[in-house]
Amino acid sequence: MSDELINSIIYTILDEELGPNPLLWDPIDLPDNIRMSVGIKSITMLSADQGVIPKSLVIIPFPSLHQKGIIKYIERPNEAYRGGTAISSITLLFNEAYDLVFYKYVDYLESSFEKTTQKIIELENKKAKSNKIFAEI
Repeated sequence: MSDELINSIIYTILDEELGPNPLLWDPIDLPDNIRMSVGIKSITMLSADQGVIPKSLVIIPFPSLHQKGIIKYIERPNEAYRGGTAISSITLLFNEAYDLVFYKYVDYLESSFEKTTQKIIELENKKAKSNKIFAEI
């Protein structure tokens, strides 16, 4: 997979008991250490911003993985969660060598992420099975 632009995609939820929890990912055999590293960093970096969730895509480095990630944060009303809001993220991981490609086309990716985010919110609100969310991602 090293010759591909996109190495993996990870959907992480902020679980009330577990904290950041990678729920879905592709490829399916993505090592646990990568899933957890991406899930923890992508969610916990929000704690420094006093609960402000970025509306646009965010690009951050994952130096230990020699990769970067494009993150789309998702927030949706859910009274079962603290503050009445459920937080999750979609992280697209790519090799650092390709970062110019992603920086150049980030505006084009924004609309695709936004469409996917809206569909995920609908599925999550309907309590859809994870395979439906996985298919959307």
